[in-house]
Amino acid sequence: MQLKQLVQSSLKQFSLTSHQLHRSGSISTHGLHFRDSRPPHQVQFALEREIGTLFTQTTEHDKLCLRAKANVVGADYDLLLRFEAAMPSYNCYSFRLDVSCGDHASSHEDYYRKTSASWFKLWTSEFIVANPPVAGEGSSQRYHQLSEEALKSERQLDSIAAIQQAIIVSIKRGARFETAHKEGGSNIYWKNSRFVRSDYGDYPDEQQFTDEIEFLKMLLQFCHSDVTRNSGMDQLSEIDTWRLIMRRMDPK
Repeated sequence: MQLKQLVQSSLKQFSLTSHQLHRSGSISTHGLHFRDSRPPHQVQFALEREIGTLFTQTTEHDKLCLRAKANVVGADYDLLLRFEAAMPSYNCYSFRLDVSCGDHASSHEDYYRKTSASWFKLWTSEFIVANPPVAGEGSSQRYHQLSEEALKSERQLDSIAAIQQAIIVSIKRGARFETAHKEGGSNIYWKNSRFVRSDYGDYPDEQQFTDEIEFLKMLLQFCHSDVTRNSGMDQLSEIDTWRLIMRRMDPK
């Protein structure tokens, strides 16, 4: 099956040639090219975990593009991850962030420029910065194979129940949820045929669950503020909430 037949898109082609650019309507734009051994969907999942928003996969001019929106400390963020080329042992990507003030006064622009630069640096800190590939570089066959795999990567997770079961299975196999802050933190894991939530620090506590439904209720409450922090005024659907909860899981 051809890549174009999987996803149709009429969005304009994107091109990134420098580390910081400006676009009409944005107060600040940040971008970089990088290389990574991971396939596109794994890079996507890592960014969704870090940023706290979901990307939508599209194809634009035969390139796999992943777009997302977020609202971070009051500013509107438009994000674009693009799969540029597939090399024998690594892949080439570009990542771009456009920032706008939304409904806020222009007096906040300097603040939003500084905070967006800090967030972009944090989100991309583990990426290996590289020069963009030249036109035609890489394997087109491998590129289309990896793109199709990305587009099909979570087709089976098409319901809340399917995502919840994927979380349950992963935890039983050793995955964890972890938080840490100056007052302490929490660990959620599977031990002795029970789901365990262990809190440490100023308010130490431990809860154990044998019932999956009760455990999932606790997990939703535990993760809710974190997975909705960058959604702005948009209400997350229940399935997207659970998808972001799944992203927060550490596979160990």
